[in-house]
Amino acid sequence: KCVPFALPRDGWFNYRLMLASNASEGGFKSFLDALDGEQPVDIYNPMIMMLTMPDVFRWFLKTFIAGKRQTHLLNMIRRKGLMAWELGELMADLQELRQEWAL
Repeated sequence: KCVPFALPRDGWFNYRLMLASNASEGGFKSFLDALDGEQPVDIYNPMIMMLTMPDVFRWFLKTFIAGKRQTHLLNMIRRKGLMAWELGELMADLQELRQEWAL
């Protein structure tokens, strides 16, 4: 029997946490290393393309062209990764989500 339930957070919150956990060290390194030389599936190509963009072009895209999903990608996927304080905040958000989900 299916029981209706409400998620403790919205999808954008969860999407941001997923991106941060995969891209925190910079350049999507762990993700690409895990492929062990295989080509990523097409859905990841925009993420990989965004890693090679100059910061000025990324800012322009984010400010004038990108939609909400692309803006999340541009904010989280960086060549040099996230700053320590950003990662700390995201991990605190993840812990908060875990606690809310466990209730």
